Amino acid sequence: MQLIREQLLAVAGATEDITWKGVPWRWTIELKHEQMADKAWAYLVPQPEHPLLVLPISAEVVAGISMKKLNKPVRDAIIHAREVEGVRWAQWEIESKSQAEVLVKIAKQQVAATALGVVSAGDAN
Repeated sequence: MQLIREQLLAVAGATEDITWKGVPWRWTIELKHEQMADKAWAYLVPQPEHPLLVLPISAEVVAGISMKKLNKPVRDAIIHAREVEGVRWAQWEIESKSQAEVLVKIAKQQVAATALGVVSAGDAN
């Protein structure tokens, strides 16, 4: 979890807060960005077995992701994620370094799309 946290915080303008999210997430690390109007762009949920990464991904970013290049677990989590107001709430148990790298790239795409105005900050979360 530390590796993915460091990679997400390496994004220019990224900050983190630890907040209580209730059951089942409990204490969660919210990653925010100056371009996203205090909305979280990623959530790290520390769980003893496997920490969770939750990404609220806009429809515009989902449309820009090459699903064929993603491995099946990553792709399926995006495709089958619960959608609320055009945002898919995809979540993964962090199990490997390679998986974490792919997920960080997706998270960065969301931030970049918001920074470029492709997605409004209010729609990103």
